[in-house]
Amino acid sequence: MSWISENYEKAAVGGAAIVALAFVGIIVKNKDAIDEATVIAPVKEKKDLSVAGMPAVIATKASLAKAHIITPPDVDGRKVDLMTGVPLFAKKDDTS
Repeated sequence: MSWISENYEKAAVGGAAIVALAFVGIIVKNKDAIDEATVIAPVKEKKDLSVAGMPAVIATKASLAKAHIITPPDVDGRKVDLMTGVPLFAKKDDTS
């Protein structure tokens, strides 16, 4: 049998150690870049709490509170149902 077949766990630990050392090397080499990337800029306090577009929101809210009633039109004495497709209430040979 080959050495790897008998000692696969030692090969796995050795490979993991090499990968860990590579990660440590990358971190040490790029320490300054990592420190700069993790610095959070200070947040400025905002005194103005107004929301852009608030008048439109208030108008929309008021509009939703009202009752909106759709009255079906009366065409030549026939009520037109607005919730039904045209082919369901119109005759094919009627051109009026």
